[in-house]
Amino acid sequence: MTKIFFLGITGYIGGTAAKILIKKHPEYDITALVRNSDQADRVKDAFPSVRTVLGDLDSLDLIKEESSKSDVVFQCASADHLESVQATLDGLGSQQKETFYVHTTGVFHFFGSDFQPDTPTEKVWSDVDDMKEIHNLPVSQPHGPVDKLVVSRGGYENVNVAMVDPPAVYGKGTGPIKTRGTLLPILVKASLLNKQALKVGNGSPSWSAVHVEYLGEVFAWLFEQAAVGGGNVDYWNENGWYFAENDTYNWADIAASLAKIGQAKGYFESSQVESVNLDKAKGLFKDEAWVVSFLPLTLGAGVRVKGDRLRSHGFNFNSPSSVATLDELLDSEAASLGIEARRN
Repeated sequence: MTKIFFLGITGYIGGTAAKILIKKHPEYDITALVRNSDQADRVKDAFPSVRTVLGDLDSLDLIKEESSKSDVVFQCASADHLESVQATLDGLGSQQKETFYVHTTGVFHFFGSDFQPDTPTEKVWSDVDDMKEIHNLPVSQPHGPVDKLVVSRGGYENVNVAMVDPPAVYGKGTGPIKTRGTLLPILVKASLLNKQALKVGNGSPSWSAVHVEYLGEVFAWLFEQAAVGGGNVDYWNENGWYFAENDTYNWADIAASLAKIGQAKGYFESSQVESVNLDKAKGLFKDEAWVVSFLPLTLGAGVRVKGDRLRSHGFNFNSPSSVATLDELLDSEAASLGIEARRN
């Protein structure tokens, strides 16, 4: 029986991936790290077969121990917690068999010291053609230290690694706790607080995007390969870096779509988009420091990628576009803010 240790099952991506995996493979033996008994109860309610252990990413001895008993470890809790990744690799590497580590990174590692907000996104990164350049990204860039450690496999030859590198993840998650993404919810929330759809500057950057359920299918596929000993050797290690994408949006264009939908639903008086600077956008989130700190890399930026590797393995996911999810997202964000649509 394949044993999987989940880090991040309570999260937006991890919870969705877990639901897809358990539906496909109820026979897998899954253990999940959760922070407290409340989370444990909610995970067990959603996934009765999952065993939970209490701890967090600083519970290094626990992570190492559980990894040492697992065939596969899935990390979707943090792209920057170096110590927990090292503990995972140490645990997997201690075994006398082939083991597998599936790590979630993120495209913020493409933002260097020369980044300028509100500039058009011209480069389109390929996970086949650009791998040498990707592997040589400076360690000082976001996620750099952890990315380098994962690629090194911690020095353990029996540990096989896959890096899943999603751009903007959208759509409603299906996990037991967190179901909300980041980038589009930030845009929608900012626009609702502003009482008019907005964009930063000209809204020049563009994002490649992936529906959260498509991303969950990618993780499930990797677990399936690990369960049969890795499948094709080309799926792991130097060939195991995966961009997952099925859509692209430009900030100016998606703000225009949001404005029209928001006016039609009664949330905005105007169907026009207001251009704001970063300071005004930050002011809308004055009580959310983490949002403020990342606004230049969210509403003010964009990254475009091509999932050439997954397509070469036969992936072709038919999912709703980013724009198609705005209607439901507007309602859910408005409800969380206590905002009601004006009646015409």
